[in-house]
Amino acid sequence: MSQETLKALVVHLKAHQFIKETIKKDMLKYGLSMSEFMVLELLFHKGSQTIQSVAKKVLLTSGSMTYVINQLEKKQMIQRKRDPQDGRITYVSLNEQAKSFMKSAFKEHEKMIEKMFSSLDEQQLQMWIASNKKIGKILEKELNK
Repeated sequence: MSQETLKALVVHLKAHQFIKETIKKDMLKYGLSMSEFMVLELLFHKGSQTIQSVAKKVLLTSGSMTYVINQLEKKQMIQRKRDPQDGRITYVSLNEQAKSFMKSAFKEHEKMIEKMFSSLDEQQLQMWIASNKKIGKILEKELNK
């Protein structure tokens, strides 16, 4: 392994940790975990989804997904609805309170994301995206062998 390859890994891991901590701090001001916010964000942008679909899209295990859905239900932000044709399938969606909350919270969240990447110009941002996507696809392929 070259020094540059090792350095790339260390720099990526550090950046990832700081990005994650920044997002986590932003979510806490709303009284939400990152997982809860990710689920709300998905439902806000994509509408009603099956629980299994949400879990896959936000990269949560079935057990974690159940916990997050239960927490959001306790916070009165989502509603569950069984599929009338197949009772094994449950859909979740935002209620009106959560839709209203997400309209304002997501605007603030977008500002935080913009600030996070503000030191990169457009070309650097596109290179960052392409590089991370390329590495992710290669690793996903390796893991799925």
